[in-house]
Amino acid sequence: MSVTQLKTVPPSRSPEREALAEAIERRDAIAAHLARLNAALEQSEGSLYGDGGVMRAVERAETQLEEAKANESRHLAAVATGEASENANPIKAAELALTEAQAKLDHMRKTRDALTAEANDASSELDHAKRKIDDAVRNVMHSEAGDIIDQTLGEAAALQEQLGAKRLVLSFLREACFETWPPSDETKPIRQFLEARPYPLEASSGTRAHPSLTPWRLAQEALRADADAALPV
Repeated sequence: MSVTQLKTVPPSRSPEREALAEAIERRDAIAAHLARLNAALEQSEGSLYGDGGVMRAVERAETQLEEAKANESRHLAAVATGEASENANPIKAAELALTEAQAKLDHMRKTRDALTAEANDASSELDHAKRKIDDAVRNVMHSEAGDIIDQTLGEAAALQEQLGAKRLVLSFLREACFETWPPSDETKPIRQFLEARPYPLEASSGTRAHPSLTPWRLAQEALRADADAALPV
């Protein structure tokens, strides 16, 4: 009995979604590069300033050179009596160690500065890549949400007409059922409704968290990570 091997077929994408996929791939590549730069920069900082870092090594080498100079007379006397070799001059050894430590310090500083510059450039590129994704997400939603926009506009216009009719009826009944002056407690609810904003939700501080927007906000956020995320249409 033969076994059929099924191959995964990539989803067919619109040009807008393909552009979004490329923008996401670019963003992710820059983010990974920036993460590597930041890790290397952190390591570089540790190599510079840590207990075993090159700055401490330079300080130790400077101390050793000062000590060698302070003990130079002792070394000269030892050479004169044949107890030490001229080639074993501690000052020369300390100067060489200091020169090597300073060279490492200079190299590490240049490396740190290079990493910092690269990280700054990568951060700017990442910001730009994120803006490109925002543009691409907007294009996807624009290309696919046209029908829901038309449908919602039609529904909203019908509801708006119904609301306008209700307001007219309330206004008529207020004048037909009550004395218009002075204002009374009986007409207060009608008066407050007619004088309030027609669409109070639009002025509410909780507008962005309204349940009607939740599926759309979730879809918008999902598209920033997945070019094949579905819209609630």
